[in-house]
Amino acid sequence: TWHNRLWPVKSGPAQLRRRLIAIGNKVYLPLAAGAPLSEVDAASGQVLRSFPGTEGLEEVVYDNGSLYVVTGESAKAQEGYELSNVEVWGAAGDATGKYRFEDKQKNKIIRLDAKTGNITWSYESAIVPNTMALNDKGVFFHNGKQVIALNPDGSDKWKGEEFKLKSYKMGTAVTPTLLCQDDVVLATL
Repeated sequence: TWHNRLWPVKSGPAQLRRRLIAIGNKVYLPLAAGAPLSEVDAASGQVLRSFPGTEGLEEVVYDNGSLYVVTGESAKAQEGYELSNVEVWGAAGDATGKYRFEDKQKNKIIRLDAKTGNITWSYESAIVPNTMALNDKGVFFHNGKQVIALNPDGSDKWKGEEFKLKSYKMGTAVTPTLLCQDDVVLATL
């Protein structure tokens, strides 16, 4: 499964929707929690290939022939979730209270050539769920302390002013958002 079926009974992690994309007649997704990115034929369901090095996939975005993948350990860690409260909102609170974002966690953004499957670059940092955004100017995300901008080649571009999060709960319904348009980057946390 993509995620533990009991997480947390009703709404599931908010970043789950960023684990699947469709491009033409292909679908890209992890086939299980903690699994690498796979390419699947949309008509037949046949797995065409998997992408080594993308284990622990948390998000995937496609742009201009490249796949950008966020990896980490949170998806696999959530597999051990056990229901301790049968009331829906109580279960959601228990789950989000247990799985907090920490700015010391290890994530990676990996850029893959969609045609060859080769990794063209990777960048290691804590990455707040759902904050990866990109355009032709670069790749942007929040690391728990500040917005980070990478050049299209994966090198450092700039770091925003620090505004550290006190404690971010991974969430079952809502997460932070980071948007970019031309030279403007907006973050809601």
